[in-house]
Amino acid sequence: MDRLGRGDNLSSVVLDKKVKERDFTLDGIRFIAIYMVILIHVSAKGFPSMSEHWWAINFYDSISRGAVPLFFMVTGALLLSKETSARTSLKRAWRIAVPLFAWSMIYLSWFRYTGTEFPHWIRTTLRTPVAPHLWYLYTLIGVYIFLPVMVGFCKIQDRSAQYLALAGCFFGSCIAPMLYALTQKTYIGVEFNFLSLYAGYIVAGWMLYNQLDWKRAPVALAAVVWALCAAATAVFTWQHSIKLGRADETFYIYSSPFVVIGAISSFVLLRALMTRLFQNSEKVKNFLADAGKLNFGIYLVHVLVMFWLDLNGMDYRFANPWIAIPITALAIFVLSAALVYVMQKIPLVRQAVPA
Repeated sequence: MDRLGRGDNLSSVVLDKKVKERDFTLDGIRFIAIYMVILIHVSAKGFPSMSEHWWAINFYDSISRGAVPLFFMVTGALLLSKETSARTSLKRAWRIAVPLFAWSMIYLSWFRYTGTEFPHWIRTTLRTPVAPHLWYLYTLIGVYIFLPVMVGFCKIQDRSAQYLALAGCFFGSCIAPMLYALTQKTYIGVEFNFLSLYAGYIVAGWMLYNQLDWKRAPVALAAVVWALCAAATAVFTWQHSIKLGRADETFYIYSSPFVVIGAISSFVLLRALMTRLFQNSEKVKNFLADAGKLNFGIYLVHVLVMFWLDLNGMDYRFANPWIAIPITALAIFVLSAALVYVMQKIPLVRQAVPA
């Protein structure tokens, strides 16, 4: 609190209250997850080529695949214990719809500037993400609308019923689709299409957050499982791509069992580590509380920053990809954070990058 000045006791009390109300570990998880998202997007450009440095791309892509599932699990941890209503659901959805529309227009303007024209901008925005990463916002609007259903699920007293439902979600959304993708055969005729993978992530985040004894969380086991899942993702992606004669993302998708298990393990690992390492560090808590306000904006703007750096010769190839990918991702992260910080200081503009 020294950074506030010794005389600013009121500000210190207010900040202490805000820090206590926020779970800094969840801010920390999102902070790491957004960097992982950027690693994926920097690596993606070189994935189809299967060039001599393809393993660097495959490595960074594989270790980062749990990024968006982490976002969903944090959403569950934050929201499923709260009462919700049609009004609060629509308010949350509107808070996403405004920046979604604003950034769709920004990205469409960029594409026009760089020589790609999209007809009917409004219609295009209503139908599909104009930039690939914006799919998450479309999904999040649906999540908020159906949030009362998931809140009701979390109020079920019988935990075994909850576990059974999650197990069915895992099989129906992960195992069965993966088996069909690899073999083109259906082994069980039960219809699982009604099960939502993303709802499964959200509920799993709530269950872990509220039911796991974090003082005894198996940190070492979670780290090993995460590492094994990332390694399996990389190896199976390589083998399957070699078999097909082209780069293939079957084992990258968010319904891949390795991605699901790895994401859950990473959630346990990251929250347990931050709880144990930084619990008594007010500086870290304050930093993560402040940084947490930038996360959503960074997600929105980072692709535009990546496009700009790409035009100026900085991408996964400006040096050896093993080095270039994390450095480029870090540059995008820092520049995006700085841009969002400035935008959040400007009236009206801040609505496009809400804290």
